[in-house]
Amino acid sequence: SVDFRLWVNDRIKELLRFGMTITPEMLMRATKNPQFVTEAINMLRDGYTRSLVLQEENERLAVALESQIHKVEFYDNVHQAKKKLVKEKTIYLVSQIAAELGMSGAELNQILAAKGIQKRRGKIWLLTREYDGRGYSTKKRYQCGMDSEGEPLYCTFTAWTPKGREFILSLFE
Repeated sequence: SVDFRLWVNDRIKELLRFGMTITPEMLMRATKNPQFVTEAINMLRDGYTRSLVLQEENERLAVALESQIHKVEFYDNVHQAKKKLVKEKTIYLVSQIAAELGMSGAELNQILAAKGIQKRRGKIWLLTREYDGRGYSTKKRYQCGMDSEGEPLYCTFTAWTPKGREFILSLFE
């Protein structure tokens, strides 16, 4: 509407001229109570000070976030690779099989180790010689980040095949 357009135009001129705008109601309050103007200015000053503190905090957090981005990318790569393989049901994670048995993945790994089925090598579980080569597990490799020179780093995890899942479940029958 024409009236609204004129009102907006007046507010813009007011902002450009005085650096702020005021509604008729606020103007009435200011004329009735001069202390209100001082309070409003103090509120503006405090708000500006808080905005500076928040701006510094945002900048600090942005730097921290930037330094952690490789971890986010690593997690996304791992999660997407596992999710895709699990969805296709070509592999089972130890935590999935453990859930079927009513325990945690860590508990199941310990039981399998105690039974001599697997052993821990570094950060991954591997089948012992007796069980390796039977088609119970597979190793999956995925890119998990970059080294300091920008070369890709690869990580490996052991997953259970459908045959391996059935084998583990048979141990608990």
